[in-house]
Amino acid sequence: MKILLYHWGYYGDIIVVGQNFARELKRRYPTSKIDLMVRPRIRCIEDILDSLDLFQSFIEGEIEDYNSLKSDYDKHYLIDDRVYPEGHLRTIFTHSGFDFRQHPLKLIFSSEQLKIASEILGARNRPVITSQDDMGRKWCPAKSANLQEKISGRFELIRLGPNQIHPEVDRKLTFMESCALISMSDLFFGIDSGIAHGAALSGTQTILLPPIYPEYFISPTSYGNQFIADPKLHHISIKPDTADFCGNFLCLKSTKKGQLSKPSGTPKEVRCNWRKKYFFFPSNSCYYEISTEYFYDIILTTLKNRNLLN
Repeated sequence: MKILLYHWGYYGDIIVVGQNFARELKRRYPTSKIDLMVRPRIRCIEDILDSLDLFQSFIEGEIEDYNSLKSDYDKHYLIDDRVYPEGHLRTIFTHSGFDFRQHPLKLIFSSEQLKIASEILGARNRPVITSQDDMGRKWCPAKSANLQEKISGRFELIRLGPNQIHPEVDRKLTFMESCALISMSDLFFGIDSGIAHGAALSGTQTILLPPIYPEYFISPTSYGNQFIADPKLHHISIKPDTADFCGNFLCLKSTKKGQLSKPSGTPKEVRCNWRKKYFFFPSNSCYYEISTEYFYDIILTTLKNRNLLN
């Protein structure tokens, strides 16, 4: 059986949502051959997912290309760019008429990727903490910089990003090399992003500032924690203070088509004293108001619980 799976999303969505649904297809149709189609801008996805042995081939194309090719396959599935009330992970199951199932998700690193990671890690003192250099995309840039400064002043901190040059190897790292390095670290902290999902799939504990969505939509706390036996190693999501956060994501409004519109509403209705920052809105939000000290304290508490504080 030939199956075409089209995923419109970005790297983080594909390695989580796309991988989970592909594993479901393999469970239902064990002998099937699955081709994964992604947008041309996501061309590096083959380097990330090929080692999982889930897909026969990787195809670049837009939705128009998917529509022209799908008749050549026995089955075809589309993960589009819309957000539905079921959330990212569950929507494709609903659209396909399947009961939702969460599969264990992972990345598999090559010996060369692990070698590069080892060279960068070197003989650093433990704990080694990894983070991303672009936390300011979805949180206050000043707070992001302050948090990383506080962490680097006390611990070994390795910042990761597509423009970071690592002197140990004198070059930038690929996505998989970065994730391999994270897998050797003790903790990763950051924002909802592709590298954060890669961190979770690498097996390292994460502490993340999530998007303005319920956690079951697509969060390591939802798709990862159920497979981690030790609660001290569970992924953690940073939440706003209850005085600022309605707790029910009332800023997410349904559309007439059954999807979700971008968060909106008045402060009286949703108890939000700030407009959303970056991810959906041009200014501040309840998530934006999370303090550096609060984030830092959660990192310290997590390390203490794991006996990693000196």
